[in-house]
Amino acid sequence: MVEQAVKSGVGALTLFAFSTENWKRPEAEREVLWRLLERYLKKEVPELKRQNVRLRVIGERHRLPAAAVRAIEVAESALASSTGMVLNLALSYGSRAEIVDAAREFARLCTLGIKIS
Repeated sequence: MVEQAVKSGVGALTLFAFSTENWKRPEAEREVLWRLLERYLKKEVPELKRQNVRLRVIGERHRLPAAAVRAIEVAESALASSTGMVLNLALSYGSRAEIVDAAREFARLCTLGIKIS
């Protein structure tokens, strides 16, 4: 999918890989998913680099296992200088949580007297 998006000239592609609802899965299942993520990132970073793809992970990163966070940070760092398509990987991501976070940030800025335009 990523390769075809790059070939088609897509500027940004978001893949929803693990929603906040997935935390309800059994722990053993989640552990397998995190190991798959780590393996995928390690394997695919060279190809993403070749295709000039930049990686951005969105979602509640603080909830992820430490090894998964390290793998994400290594991948993001390796691809930070890429200037082509942005690959957004949504992990521990849910639209409700994003809306709540945005509302909280808006309220915080308002209490500081910062104008939002």
